Amino acid sequence: MTSAMLATVIALLVLAALAAAVVPRPTQARRLALAGIGAAALLDVILAGAVLAGADAPALVFDTGLPLGSLRLGLDPLSSVFLALVGLLLVPAAIYADGYLAPEQGREPVRGHLAQFALLAGAMTLVVTARDGITFLVAWELLAWASYLAVILEVGEREVSRAAYLMLAVSELGAFGLIAAILAMGGGRFEFSALAAGGAALGEPARSLVFVGLVAGFAAKAGLVPLQLWLPEAHPAAPSHISAILSAAIVKLGLYGIIRFAIVSLPAPEPWWGPALIVVGGVTAVVAIVWALFQSDLKRVLAYSTIENVGIITAAIGLSETFRADGNGTMASMSLVVALFAILAHGLAKGLLFLGAGAVDRATGTRELEQLGGLMRRMPFTGTAVLIGALSIAAVAPLAGFLGEWMVLEVFLQGFRLSALADRVVVVAIGALLALTAATAVMVFARLYAIAFAGQPRSRSAAEAAEVPRSMRAAMGLLAGALLAVGFLPTFVLPVLDHAATGLVGPSVIGQLVPPVFGPDPGPYAPLVALGGGLFGSFLPVQGLIVIPSPVFSTIDSPTYLTLAELGALAILAVVVRAVPRLAVDRHVPVWASGMPRFLPAMQYSALAYSNPVRLIFAVVVRSRTTSSAPTAAFGGLDGIAYGQEVAPPLDRHLYAPIRAATARIANAVKALQSGDINQYVAYIFIVVLLVLLLRTV
Repeated sequence: MTSAMLATVIALLVLAALAAAVVPRPTQARRLALAGIGAAALLDVILAGAVLAGADAPALVFDTGLPLGSLRLGLDPLSSVFLALVGLLLVPAAIYADGYLAPEQGREPVRGHLAQFALLAGAMTLVVTARDGITFLVAWELLAWASYLAVILEVGEREVSRAAYLMLAVSELGAFGLIAAILAMGGGRFEFSALAAGGAALGEPARSLVFVGLVAGFAAKAGLVPLQLWLPEAHPAAPSHISAILSAAIVKLGLYGIIRFAIVSLPAPEPWWGPALIVVGGVTAVVAIVWALFQSDLKRVLAYSTIENVGIITAAIGLSETFRADGNGTMASMSLVVALFAILAHGLAKGLLFLGAGAVDRATGTRELEQLGGLMRRMPFTGTAVLIGALSIAAVAPLAGFLGEWMVLEVFLQGFRLSALADRVVVVAIGALLALTAATAVMVFARLYAIAFAGQPRSRSAAEAAEVPRSMRAAMGLLAGALLAVGFLPTFVLPVLDHAATGLVGPSVIGQLVPPVFGPDPGPYAPLVALGGGLFGSFLPVQGLIVIPSPVFSTIDSPTYLTLAELGALAILAVVVRAVPRLAVDRHVPVWASGMPRFLPAMQYSALAYSNPVRLIFAVVVRSRTTSSAPTAAFGGLDGIAYGQEVAPPLDRHLYAPIRAATARIANAVKALQSGDINQYVAYIFIVVLLVLLLRTV
């Protein structure tokens, strides 16, 4: 049955691509194609849930007749988690695209884009269902090209084409490392079990070289420093439903690759592997969130935030690897489960935020923060949905993002359990950086929401904005509801993630994450037993609603208690405000505004002014350039002061710019070889043949 379901997913995506190409009426073509993509995505979720619930894993084999052999597809618990995430994001993306693409009816690029969207959905499905290294590499390459094609909806725009090409170039660069590493591990056999055996058989330093090749290859897709340069370019350039998929799903497939190949397929880690991942993740997180604070483009802010969250998750994966190398399987499993939960929470939140950014762009015609403002009154549904996503990414209870970041910080506080002093120092230092990252993220999203949705409109387009079509709102509503559900009921999700992680790096840890509070001795959590047992005791998949309250593990407190305390404080405040009688009489008089006759939108706090204090703090690292000008009015006075700020992308001046310059010099030198002279080309062939003959004789 599961094999038939997987085959049906592939068939639906093929039919969706065909519908986009051959159905004569553009509206019908769009809706049939998106319906096929949505149905396949929903079936992805059902299939993943069935495998995680214990159903037989699907097994499909396609004989290619080529030297690469047969292509094998299937699922295990780990890939099922990522397949479910892909499906959960593709469903709202397909619904959203119906309204987002509607104004483009009759344009041929949209037909092509819908086929490319179906191809992208198929490539993601193939990546997580691949059962051997060769099939995975084929699917990975298909994903790179499908992503490139899906981004360039507006083919005529130079910046879009440049961003898509940069994304493809970085992905292809990483693919070289993946191919070399998987070939070295396989030794002629490429099933995942054979790769694990081959990885274990490698000696030093070959194993470390394979590890570096795998991490570098997948880091190019995940966006880890220094390979993050494509994300801030491609995400703003892509259509918003594709931006959501890029950030929430495709970037996560890079993390899936790290777990699948660099962790699981290399079963005996070297002591430095885990700390190296921790350092790379921590540096990525703090660099990205600082740069996010200086961006003026709404999507670019979200792109840098994606890089930050990928860094946090990579650090958690590295901590799992560090504990595994130290022989602490329980904490290794705990860290991996936490990383998987953070992947899910970030995927849902960032998918919602990119869809919200697309709605803002659709309603106002701009993504520049300085041209927005006051959108909450004009777009209340979109504003509420974006607020939920922003609160989750900023780790505010009780949303899923809060629990994900809380658990990451919690496992980092367990660094004292490591035996090596150097490992403990790395964990403490990066843990402090992650705490700084979390605090800065609050500033980033407070700035984003306040400038875009609060205050007064800063432009006519913002003042005239209206809500987006119903399908776009429905998609955002689905993701907002999922964020709330995962945040309020995480113990419905944690057993699934524990099942996926069990046996990969250590034992099951659900007992430590969710203690048996419905058991005979709930201890200090007895007050919650009656509430939880009465509401969920009959169908709860685990024994409680509390996350990490165990005294042998927790060093802060249960996030369930923190959430209840927050909600309780808000309830008490509301009661007090309503209960306390007014002590003064209302008087309505004009507000004194420092002598100003009226408050103008230009007088509001700008996005640039909001981030300026942080720019001064990180001036040594950021190295921004500021510009100012004072236009002269008609009678010699000043007509205002224009102030601007340029912040180069991370590492651009010291890494990417020299590489670009060197590449240009080499290209100019090589260009002389292309003279157009046929005699010169014949001479090239003669020289090559002569060299081959000489080498053979040697």
